[in-house]
Amino acid sequence: DYGSEPYSPTGVYQGTAVSATILVADGQSVDAGWVGDDIFNSGVDIFGALDDLEAALLADDTTAISDAVTNFTDAGEQISVARTEIGYAWATALDAASLAANLEVTMTEQYNNLVGADPVEAYTNLANLQFTYEAALQVASSAIGTSLFGYLR
Repeated sequence: DYGSEPYSPTGVYQGTAVSATILVADGQSVDAGWVGDDIFNSGVDIFGALDDLEAALLADDTTAISDAVTNFTDAGEQISVARTEIGYAWATALDAASLAANLEVTMTEQYNNLVGADPVEAYTNLANLQFTYEAALQVASSAIGTSLFGYLR
């Protein structure tokens, strides 16, 4: 539920367990919402690490403080990965929106050019426009299917 607080005051996740998605092309979608529990509790329990650090500092336990700092290094990596995935999804959605806006302008111009045109010429222009549109969808679709980690291989 996106209308309520995702975590209770005690750090228990109470948000949704389902990511929201947006359709950006035929059969292609990108994430538009993320499950907080996957980001903050998978691998390192970040809120638990904060509690552990607080307890270690209050007890003046240098070994526990050192362990807590190590947990924060791992937590930073965990959040960095989530930020990368979110940034990639955001960029993909913006690219798809820009592509859709450009295609709408192009199709409107073509429609206006075709009204009253020679039927054979109009059909040829429409077929060319459809081919261009399908090629643009394929480009957008292939961009959506590749993650940042796919480029690192």
